[in-house]
Amino acid sequence: MRQLQTLSPEIRETAQELQLLLERQKCLEERDKVAALYLLKLGRINNFHDLAKTIGQDIETLESWFRVYSTQGLCALLRY
Repeated sequence: MRQLQTLSPEIRETAQELQLLLERQKCLEERDKVAALYLLKLGRINNFHDLAKTIGQDIETLESWFRVYSTQGLCALLRY
């Protein structure tokens, strides 16, 4: 199982910022993206398999989201 510590980006936003943003999301896909970052920031998830299962996305989708986030930031991720 691939560990998130080696594959995920550093989450720059605080947990509180992500929680507020999560509450404001109306689009399910954008909510999933923020939820993924939030769960990582809280340290509640430690591998892609568990994260994918928790938010209902496949591993490849998560990997593409994290690539966008790590290179272009949160705004780009939400537009992706």
